[in-house]
Amino acid sequence: MLQVIQEIFPLIFVILLAFSLKKARMIQKEEASKVATFLGFDIVLPALSFSVFSTASLGAKDAFLPLIAIIYAVSSILLFYLLNKILRLKDKNIVFLAATGLNAGALYPFVELHYNSDVFSKFLLLDIGGTFILFTLTLWIASFLSGSKLNLKQKSFYKNLVVNPVMLAMLVGIVVNVLNIGVPDIVTETSEFIGAGFGFLVGFVVGVNFEIPTNIKIFLRVLSFYFVRLLLALAVSVVSIAILGITSQTKEAIFLILISPVAMITVVYAERHKLNSTLASQYVTISLFLCVVLLPGLVWVSERL
Repeated sequence: MLQVIQEIFPLIFVILLAFSLKKARMIQKEEASKVATFLGFDIVLPALSFSVFSTASLGAKDAFLPLIAIIYAVSSILLFYLLNKILRLKDKNIVFLAATGLNAGALYPFVELHYNSDVFSKFLLLDIGGTFILFTLTLWIASFLSGSKLNLKQKSFYKNLVVNPVMLAMLVGIVVNVLNIGVPDIVTETSEFIGAGFGFLVGFVVGVNFEIPTNIKIFLRVLSFYFVRLLLALAVSVVSIAILGITSQTKEAIFLILISPVAMITVVYAERHKLNSTLASQYVTISLFLCVVLLPGLVWVSERL
């Protein structure tokens, strides 16, 4: 446990640093988040993805990993739908919307530091399923709950899902790996050098968007919501690990991605579809707060699956 806390400390420090700079008004949230997100996910993560996938040890079973996140998302919305039938949940629209999305990016730095490149590559493969859900099921639910037709230029969304820097870098890395193509040292060293800054940038983005929960009632509601998601994550992880016969640290990556906080794009969809975007942002930030606080314990659980 102490080792996990030590390894997560750099991430927590960067989050607190960015949060403090925002509160001191030394940086502007919107501008800082936009720039750091662009650098992190359009430049640095593609470099890191290529570096990881070009050298990772990949097996046939790994092709099924994206399906785990998809199965989890579908199970989550069905579970909360049943709970609403029984308990008449407050803010059910936002609960349904938040139930599907996973903000796995918030955990990227920790997984990269705590595990080897093979485990990190599995984590990225799992996130492909989560990303697919964000542009399909989550988007459809946002439209359905608002009673509006899905008129969001779906071709553009699907194009962005498939043709984006991260996906392309992963594909190139996998091709290089599978075909055993020799890569010049200068390319490998450059991609590793650029990729080394990813943890800082993601921690910075998280810190800039982080808010300390102040409304106790909403905090308790999100706490209950997140606790239910944790139980579902544990169940899906155990079943998936048993079916695929996974014995390596990949099983830890499966559990960790499923306990990710609510996806930030939840707020975007809520605002676009005239749902309660303020409440959606609280689900995002409070679940992020809970995930960071509980992470050492959750890692301990993942190591015992």
